Amino acid sequence: MEKLTIKQIVANRQNEIRKRIIGLIGFKDGELNQLMFDMGVEYMERRCVSKKDSEAFLREPMFWAWWKQQWSLIDESFWYNYSHQDLDQAIQIDRYQNLHHNVDYFPDKVIWEKIHESYRKTSQRIIDKMIRD
Repeated sequence: MEKLTIKQIVANRQNEIRKRIIGLIGFKDGELNQLMFDMGVEYMERRCVSKKDSEAFLREPMFWAWWKQQWSLIDESFWYNYSHQDLDQAIQIDRYQNLHHNVDYFPDKVIWEKIHESYRKTSQRIIDKMIRD
């Protein structure tokens, strides 16, 4: 029997919860992906002082990895708190979206600094290329 890594165990758990969520709220996989993306964009636009800043974050894979992790944590909480309730699907969807909409966290300092440093390096490469050309 092959040993699983912690990363594989977490990914398997997230996938299982996601399947359960899809069954509970009746979304297709693509619809759930679109909701996650749209809410990630909205989240960052609410927190940044300028469109330029939010766009810089939204181009960073590290932000999206953090967002996906937060999303998965909320999904798990949603599943354990609401899956046993026999509610209309529209109410479940509303609850689900509200939980995700009300994320109060911001990427921690380490993530923030890595994203900022990556953005700074990319900007410097663009400037260097413009100067050379």
